[in-house]
Amino acid sequence: MQVIDYHKDYVLFVRYSSDGSMFAAACHDGTISLWETKNYTNIGTFKGHSGAVFCCFFSADDETLVSCSGDMSLRLWDVKTQKCVGTCKGHKEPVRFCSYAENGRYLLSASYDSDVKLWDTTDLDPGELVEYACIATATGHKGRVRSCSFSDDCKTAASCGDDKTVRLYDVPSMKETAVLRAHTEQVFCVSFAPDNETMATGGYDDTLRLWNYKTRQNTHTWNTAAHVFACDFGPRGFLSSCGDDMIISLYHVASKKIIASLVGHTSSTFSCDFHPTATVVISGSHDKTIRVWDQAEAMKEHGNSDMKISSMMANNATESQPPSKSPSRAERDEAMLNRKVSSPSRSPTRSVAGDTDAIAMFRAMEKKDANQLARPELKRFLESQEWASGLMSSPTSPLI
Repeated sequence: MQVIDYHKDYVLFVRYSSDGSMFAAACHDGTISLWETKNYTNIGTFKGHSGAVFCCFFSADDETLVSCSGDMSLRLWDVKTQKCVGTCKGHKEPVRFCSYAENGRYLLSASYDSDVKLWDTTDLDPGELVEYACIATATGHKGRVRSCSFSDDCKTAASCGDDKTVRLYDVPSMKETAVLRAHTEQVFCVSFAPDNETMATGGYDDTLRLWNYKTRQNTHTWNTAAHVFACDFGPRGFLSSCGDDMIISLYHVASKKIIASLVGHTSSTFSCDFHPTATVVISGSHDKTIRVWDQAEAMKEHGNSDMKISSMMANNATESQPPSKSPSRAERDEAMLNRKVSSPSRSPTRSVAGDTDAIAMFRAMEKKDANQLARPELKRFLESQEWASGLMSSPTSPLI
């Protein structure tokens, strides 16, 4: 584990860029810090909000960062210049959460004013400061809205809040399509999986719940014994959550098992995120630190070696897929889990398993896929296929 003791105030949110080369951290002091992930060093700071920054997300192309704040606004930033290039104003109370759609067009915001707003950023001009108009508002929540998210296909949005509900909407109309009422206390977080079917929510009732959001069914519930402040799906079928117990918990979605607990923060943990290609997790906390965790090492300490997890996923694939003449998804997953992983807190690079033949096979398949699809389309297509199969391995390794 690596501890980044940089901020002088609470770290409320952390998020990797889609290519994993950077991450951003939103701070209670009104700033957002930017970090490169080769050596985890600070490369810039975004300043402009006049209140706490609760959340920030990169656009799909990693060129723009959106943030939301207690100053009731959203700001869009040019990542390279770190200058504000756009604003979204219209909420009447602090904006608690924001999200960027995978299509790079829409923004979603959730506010303490009970509203969820959709914004269109297609007219973004990097050379001018643009104030965007809200194109749709959902007003169904009664009380503060805590979180919001887009499905990967950008057809569905979700929000959750103090009224104990999770609400689903059609995009872009923001017409409410469902109200989910399984939670018994405030709901703090909502996140979509890449399969365009699975969703996770967590809250003050000390539960983390999985949903099939298309059938509106609560498919599994973990009792966490702590308030859940954040949850996030990662590559290879993993899910993370964190809260007031100061622990980041990692789950394997297909097997419904807790596969690691990351312990080290000394105060409530408000955000966690998986690196898109490496077995690394970052987290931000009220203890004012950012922590960088070696996921593979944590899984082993918890008694879940890479090979055990690989076996779980291979079994899922065997049960859900007919035989195939081409290389199986289990083989692709085995190759992924056997890739050499560089821990940001250790040097030199550590090999998880060291099967060089499997690594070579996976990279060869990456090259073949890269010739067929552009990178963003490849990422979304392969993720949806892996999740749909039940295997849930990661297709998001860098294309070589």
